Amino acid sequence: DPKVDSVIGVTRCHDFKGTATELQAYVDDHVAGKIQDRTLYFHTNYGAKVRRLVPKFRPEDKANHGTGVLIQYDVKDVVSKPWFPSVEQERDLVPAQDVSPVASTLEVISRIMTEFGHQVDRNDL
Repeated sequence: DPKVDSVIGVTRCHDFKGTATELQAYVDDHVAGKIQDRTLYFHTNYGAKVRRLVPKFRPEDKANHGTGVLIQYDVKDVVSKPWFPSVEQERDLVPAQDVSPVASTLEVISRIMTEFGHQVDRNDL
């Protein structure tokens, strides 16, 4: 839809191990580049901005104390940044073929939609 400028969602921290009062500092450290949470990095690597915490979003998420992380993608100008894994992460990676280190959001979404059997008409965006 050409009228859509951004998309929001709520995600969670994958690697957080702390108390409810420490979650904001953990997210702030991720945003500042001091640490790298796997799930937050997935989103921020593709251009999502962390907006704020969402208390009581998912009460069953005990590790995050029920709190979600509100993210926002500006879908028309997002590109991913190259990702360089840590030594620990590198051991778990499966080699990929023909993967560009930088892809626009439109390219990524188009590939995903095509894999699910939906053609994307770039003239109708």
